[in-house]
Amino acid sequence: MKWKTLLAVLSVMFVVSSVQAQKNGLPYGVMRPDAKTMKKWNDNFLRQPLAKISAGRKVKRGNFSLLDKLNFDPTLRDQGNTGTCWIWAGTGCLSIALDIQKSVAAELVNGLSVQFLASNAEIVGADPNLGGDITQMADFYRRVGYSIAWTNTNAEWQNGNGAQNCPSSWIYTNPRYPISTISSSLVPTINVDQQTAIANIKNVLNQNQPVFLGYSLPTGADWMDFYNFWSNGPATAIINLDKYPVAPWDGGGGHAVVCVGYNDDAPEIENQYWILLNSWGNADGKRPDGCFRLSMNLDYSKQLTEESLTYYAYQWSIFNVEFSDTMSKRFDNVSFNLNNGRTNADTCSISKYIFSGSAPTAIASAVLRMNNYSFTCNSKTGTWSANGKVLNFKSAPKGDAKVEITVDGNKNFWSAKITKSDMSRYVNYYQTLDFDLSTSPDESAPAVLGSSCTLMFDDLSAKASGKAKKIK
Repeated sequence: MKWKTLLAVLSVMFVVSSVQAQKNGLPYGVMRPDAKTMKKWNDNFLRQPLAKISAGRKVKRGNFSLLDKLNFDPTLRDQGNTGTCWIWAGTGCLSIALDIQKSVAAELVNGLSVQFLASNAEIVGADPNLGGDITQMADFYRRVGYSIAWTNTNAEWQNGNGAQNCPSSWIYTNPRYPISTISSSLVPTINVDQQTAIANIKNVLNQNQPVFLGYSLPTGADWMDFYNFWSNGPATAIINLDKYPVAPWDGGGGHAVVCVGYNDDAPEIENQYWILLNSWGNADGKRPDGCFRLSMNLDYSKQLTEESLTYYAYQWSIFNVEFSDTMSKRFDNVSFNLNNGRTNADTCSISKYIFSGSAPTAIASAVLRMNNYSFTCNSKTGTWSANGKVLNFKSAPKGDAKVEITVDGNKNFWSAKITKSDMSRYVNYYQTLDFDLSTSPDESAPAVLGSSCTLMFDDLSAKASGKAKKIK
C-alpha cells in the first residue's frame, strides 16, 4: 500500500473510531479506573485527616460563591477526551486558594496550569487518561514545591485529544508560585446525618475553601443521562445524582469537579443546590460559566459496589495549602557527572536535603531512589556507622554501584553520593529528577525521610562540558 493511501485509510479509521466513540457514550472525558484503583482512591479518601470545621463561624444564607476568585474562559476549560478531571478540579481549587491568599486573579488568566501536572503525572503513579485523586495532587505539589500559571510558555492545556502532546521539558516553570505546605483533608460528610453533612460543606466554603468533589456513576447509561443533562439541560436545572442506582457496575466511571458555592434560598431542600465548576467547556454556550447545579438532597454516605468492593459515591475534600513569596530551601546541591566516557567516573550526589521532624536514631536499612533507580543500603551491601546523632553508610568494596549516605540528626539533613552507577541512560534528567531516601530502624516497612523531591528541567542547568547537570 502506498504511503499516501495508507494515510488516507488511517484518517478514515480515525474519523470512524471517533464517531463510534461518540455513539458508545463518550462525548466527554471521565475517569475509567479498575476495581483495584477505585479501592485505592477510596482508601486514600478515608485516610485523609478531617477538615477543620469552625464551630463559631457564621454560615451565610442565600447565594454564596467563590467563582469570582477564578479568572477563566469556560470554553478553554475543557479536558477533551481525557480522564484528567481530577487535575482540572484540583488545579481549580488551588487557583482559587492562590487568589484568596495573594489576590492574583487579574494576572492569573485561566488560573494555574493543568498541563504541568498532566505532563508529569507518572511522578505520582497516575495516568492522565485514566484518572487520579486529590491526595496524588497534594503529593505532586509537595514534591515540586511550586505551581505555575497557565500563561507560562507551553503551560496551556494541550492534551485534549488524549495524546501526550507536551513533554515536561517543554514547559517553562518560571515564573512560579512557591508552595510552602500542602495537604488534603476529608470534609466530614459520611456517617453523619444529611443536615450535618450539608452544614460541614457550607462551613468550609465559608472559610473560603473551594471543595474538591469526586463522584462516580455505575453504568454507561447513567453517564449518557448525565451527559444529556449537561449538554441539553438549561443552566438553571438542578440534578440529583442519587437517582442513579448503586449497582451493577457496567461501563461506569468517575469524575471530579470543584464545589465553588451554593444557593439555599428555596424552602425545599431538593431545590437547594451546590454550584459545581466542571471541565467540559461551556456546552456550546448552554453553560456560560462552565457550572452545573447539584441538589443538596443527597445520601452523602451513599456507597457503590464493584466486584464485591464498596466505596463512597461522593467524596468531598479540600486542600490545606499555603503559598509563599519565595521558594523554601530544601537542599544545598544536586549534581551529576554522567556518561562522560571515563570508566567508573559517573557520579550523582545530593547535598544536605533538609527534612523536618525527628531524625532516626538507628538505621538498619535504607533505600535511596532516583527516578527508576533504587539503591539498597543494609548490612549485606555495606556498613552502617554512627558518630553521635550522625549516621553513615558506605557500600562494600566489591559490587557495582558505590553508595555513601550521611544522615545528620543534629541538623536534620541527609546527603548521598553514588559512583560507578552506570545509570546515565536511565536517569532522564532532561525531563525531571525525582528522589527520596527511605529508612527503617529494623525490619519494618521503611518511611521516607522528609518527603520526595522532584526537580523539573528548568531546575537543572548544564555545566560548560555539557556532561553534567547541577542545581542553579
